Amino acid sequence: MNQKILLIEIQTEDLPSKELKNIANFFYYIFKKKIKENKIQYKKISLFFTSKKLVLKVFSLKNIKKKKNHLIYIHKKKTISLKEKIKKIVFETIKKIPLKRSMLWDEKSIRFSRPIRNIMILLNKKIIKAKIEGITSNSISYGHFLMSPKKIIFHHANQYTKKFFKKKKIILDYQERKKKIIKQIKNLTKKHNKKIYINKNLLKEISVSIEWPIAHIGKFKKKYLNIPQEILIYIIENNQKYFSIFNTKKNTITNYFIFISNIETPNFKKIIQENEQVLSSKLKNINFFLKKDLLIKFSNRLDLLKNISFQKKLGSMYEKTIRIKKISQYISKILKVKKKSIKRAAILSKCDLTTNIIRSTTLQGIIGMYYALYNHEDREIALAIKEHYLPNFSQSNLPTQLISCILSISDKIDTITGIFSISKVPKNNKDPFALRRSTIGIIKIIIKKKIYIDIIKLIKYSINLYTHIKNKILIQKLILNFIYSKFQSLYLKKKYNKKIISSVLSLKLNDLLDINNRIHALYNFQKINNMKNILNIYKRITNILKQKKEKKTKINIFYSNPIYKFSIYEKKIIILIKSIIENNIKKEKNDYFNLLKKIEELCTPIKEFFQNILINDKNTEKRLYRISILQEIKKIFLYITNFSYL
Repeated sequence: MNQKILLIEIQTEDLPSKELKNIANFFYYIFKKKIKENKIQYKKISLFFTSKKLVLKVFSLKNIKKKKNHLIYIHKKKTISLKEKIKKIVFETIKKIPLKRSMLWDEKSIRFSRPIRNIMILLNKKIIKAKIEGITSNSISYGHFLMSPKKIIFHHANQYTKKFFKKKKIILDYQERKKKIIKQIKNLTKKHNKKIYINKNLLKEISVSIEWPIAHIGKFKKKYLNIPQEILIYIIENNQKYFSIFNTKKNTITNYFIFISNIETPNFKKIIQENEQVLSSKLKNINFFLKKDLLIKFSNRLDLLKNISFQKKLGSMYEKTIRIKKISQYISKILKVKKKSIKRAAILSKCDLTTNIIRSTTLQGIIGMYYALYNHEDREIALAIKEHYLPNFSQSNLPTQLISCILSISDKIDTITGIFSISKVPKNNKDPFALRRSTIGIIKIIIKKKIYIDIIKLIKYSINLYTHIKNKILIQKLILNFIYSKFQSLYLKKKYNKKIISSVLSLKLNDLLDINNRIHALYNFQKINNMKNILNIYKRITNILKQKKEKKTKINIFYSNPIYKFSIYEKKIIILIKSIIENNIKKEKNDYFNLLKKIEELCTPIKEFFQNILINDKNTEKRLYRISILQEIKKIFLYITNFSYL
C-alpha cells in the first residue's frame, strides 16, 4: 500500500536564535494537536529546524474513516478532503505559534518573528496549493544561502532527507549540529593543549543559529588579559558569541578563543583574522572604559546616581540606594548582625551604574565588585555588591554570605514595593520589572539560607519608606498575596501537593521559612502515613464548633476546677493536649513532623471521647468545658495547617 508522506517547510529570514527552539517546538506540538482534532492518522512526525527553516515531515498520513455500522445520518454533512484539512491546519499552526516578539511583515495579517519567504507543502508527489499571506505554496526549497543558494525542486516528499541536505551544506538536525560543534571544539583545544568549559546556553544558541558549523581558533593581544576575568569572559561569550579557552593547569583564561563559522572555505585564515579584529576592537574599548572609570573614586559615584532614574514615578537610583540602606539596617537589626559593612555595601551597591563600562555590558554588580576592590574596599563589601543581584535567573546561584543575602532581599523588596505602589504589577506574560523573579529570589534566599524574618513587617517597613503611598494597607495586602502566589508556583514546580501548599498558605503566616517547614513536614508525613484519621477528626471537630451558638469560650481547661468534675475521657484528653503543647509546641517549636505523629496518636483518644461524652450537654458548664476541649484540640491542628483544605 502506498503510504502518504506529508512535507511542510516554512522558509524565513533568520529567526531569533534565543527563541528558535521554542518556535520550532510550538510549530510541532500545535500541528500535532490540529491533525488530531481533524481526525487525521499518522505514524510519525519528524521535526527539523535551522535559522531559516521550520520543517515537519509526517509519515503514513491518512484520514480516519468512520465505520458505517451503528451510525444514523440525520443530514448529509459535507466531507472535507485530506488536502483541504492540511491547508487549514498549516495556516492555523503558523498563526497560533506564541511569540515573545512579533510583528506584521509586508502588510500581512499573520504576526511572525521574521518575514516568511516561502512555503512548501508536498503530499507525496502532489503540491497542496495553499495561499498563505500572499505566498502560494510550492515544491521549492533552498540549500545553504552562500555555499548552495540555487533553487531546489522536489518531485516527492520522500526526497527531503537529512542526507540530501548535507550535500547542500545544511545539517537539518539540531542535535547533530550540536554534537558536531562539541567535537570540533574538543579537537581544537586538544590540538592546542588548552582547556574549555563549554557554556551550555551559548552552545544551544549557536547550534540553532548556524546551518553548517565550522569551528576555528583565534587569539587576541595578551595585554587584554589585564581585564578582570569575569568581564573578559562576558565580552567573549555574551557579546561576541565565542567560546573562552583556559590554561590546563592554572585554570585562568588565555588569549585564545573559539568561534563557529557558518561557512566552509579554503580561505579560513581571512575569517579568523576578521573575527580577531572584531574582538580586539571590543576589548580595546572595554580597556579604555576601565581606565577612564577608575579615575573617579568609586564611593564618589554615589551622588552621580541622582542623575539616573529608577522609575519615572519613583525617583532616582540615589533615592533607591538610600532606601536599600535603611531596609538592610532594619533586617540586620532583626537578625542581630552588627556590621558597619552592611551599611557600606548598601551605599555602594548601585554605584557601578554610573560607569562607562556598564553602558557597554550588563555586568551590574560584577563591575561594582572589581571597582570596589580597586578602591581598597573590604572583600566582604565588594562581594556583597556583586552578589546582591543574585539569584538573577531560575537556575542561578544564591548569595554566598549573609551580608549579600540581606542586601539582595532589601533591593528586591524595595523594587516590588515601589512598582506595586504605582500599579505596574505583572500581567499575563508581561513583567517588565522582573517582579516575579525578584519575589522568587527573596523566597529562595530566605528558605535556603534559613533566614527568620517577618515578611509582613518587612513589607510594612518598605512601604513606609515611600512617602507617596496613601493606601498602605491595600498595597501591603497585594504584595503579600503576590509573594504567596509565587511561593505556590515555586513549590508546584517542585511537585509538591497543591492542597498541602494551599492549606498552609491559607494561614497567612508571616515567616516564609516556617511555611516551608510546615509544607515539608506535611508532604513527608503524607508519603508514609494515611492522614484519613486526622482529617476525619478535624472535620468532625470543626463541624461541631460551627454548630454551637456559644462564642469562643474563655475557660482554661488546664485549671483544676473544684466544682466541675472531669470524666476519665476528658482527663485523658486534657493530659495529652497539655503534653503536646508543652513538649511539642513550646519546646520543639518547629518540629512539625513529630507534632503530626502526636496528633495522629491523639486521634484514638478523641474518638473514645466522642463515643463516651455528650458534647451538647444540657448542663451549660459541662457543654462549655467540652467545647473548650475541642477548641484546644483544633488550635493544635491549626498550629500546623488548615486541614479543611486537604
